[in-house]
Amino acid sequence: MIPTKEYVERKFDEFNRLCFDGKLSRLPVVMSRGRSALGKLSFMRRRNPDGSEVCSDFTLRISTRYDLDERVVEDTIIHEMIHYHILSHGLRDTSPHGPIFRNIMADINRRHGRNIEITHRRTESEMAADTERKLHILLVAKFSDRKVCVTAFSRSASVLLPIWDTLGRVVGLSDYRWVISADAYFNRLPRSRSLKFYRLPLDELRRRLRAVNPIIRDGRTLTTGRAIDLTDFLADAR
Repeated sequence: MIPTKEYVERKFDEFNRLCFDGKLSRLPVVMSRGRSALGKLSFMRRRNPDGSEVCSDFTLRISTRYDLDERVVEDTIIHEMIHYHILSHGLRDTSPHGPIFRNIMADINRRHGRNIEITHRRTESEMAADTERKLHILLVAKFSDRKVCVTAFSRSASVLLPIWDTLGRVVGLSDYRWVISADAYFNRLPRSRSLKFYRLPLDELRRRLRAVNPIIRDGRTLTTGRAIDLTDFLADAR
């Protein structure tokens, strides 16, 4: 299912009564197209003169990018409500998913038969359902052991150029290509601002990289060239 604002508000009220004894105040709900997170609790953090912190202006953001099982949507809402409970009650955890969060999560899972997790791992069907077309800046990297990895970057020369300059120092990197693709298959990759290599099925890469535009560097200037086929580049990959 793809949740609506009304659905999220209704579920918030339901889970507030069921899991939090009705102690959470209603908060604004915003539907987003977030790709990296199914849900997010936004808030303002203010430091008092005595050094203590107060959180306020909470907003619950839920992504509508993926068509998910309803149980996953519900667990996402409860996950963010746990964050809201901790921060709105001034509880001090050691990290966003520290012991307090994990104890509350485990208790709700046990008492109410939920499957709330720290991080939701998207299934192949969920990723395949993300068909929004957008431009992806990709680094296709081949290593000395013939393995191929891909990194997707934000569209910013200030990010790309420093990374480009460091590639010669990456251990085991034997060759690489910078390309642009509009294939929705690459929506599954997070947008990076540093080198984070991801392995994708080689047969998919061979199929998806047959018509991509190379990124051409001239000093500090980046331009795109005519479409190329990376089949030869991937020929000896494994």
